[in-house]
Amino acid sequence: MACKTWLGSISANAVYELHVAGHITKTDLVIDDHGSRVCDSMWQLCRHVQMRFGNVPVLIKWDTDIPPLAVLLDVARLARITHSASAALAAGA
Repeated sequence: MACKTWLGSISANAVYELHVAGHITKTDLVIDDHGSRVCDSMWQLCRHVQMRFGNVPVLIKWDTDIPPLAVLLDVARLARITHSASAALAAGA
């Protein structure tokens, strides 16, 4: 993934918070829309980022087309799982 190479060029102590949002894909363009569910590949990238930059806080951005509370709670659950998994991997567990 090209973005992993790009992320590798950023100083490890330059990232203090990770913003995650849903997106739409148009041909070869990915648009951060803040109005849809975060997909599995983005959660995988989030884990990679947390391994690279430390277990930084994650802010889920969902500004439009707000879903029912149950969906938001499920996304928060996935963020906690990702955060915990990254911390465990970083600790060598």
